Amino acid sequence: MNLVELLQKPAVNAIIGGLIIYLMIYLSNLGNPILGAILSGMPVGLLGLIALENNDIKKKYSTSAIYINIIIVIMWIINNYNATHIENTSYIVGIGFAAWIILSIIYYTFSKHLH
Repeated sequence: MNLVELLQKPAVNAIIGGLIIYLMIYLSNLGNPILGAILSGMPVGLLGLIALENNDIKKKYSTSAIYINIIIVIMWIINNYNATHIENTSYIVGIGFAAWIILSIIYYTFSKHLH
């Protein structure tokens, strides 16, 4: 079995994604939040791209990933702003998730016109 065939298995992708998140949290708690942030920015979606077989779907997936990454950048800008003005971490995370969900729903609603 080659690497591509291995990465096409959803369980393997889930395990790799989980390990990346675990390492991000572990390294950040050890006092290296920069390395943790680098790991959290790893494009896990590339592993999913390997599993896609249809080229048209791969193209739409890649295009959508650009828009979703823009949404994620906006979410992090909102989180960064709130982190300087709000003490409650749960509140900051909640606002970040809400922004991501709302912007993702808006994108999904209008994405049919973009492709």
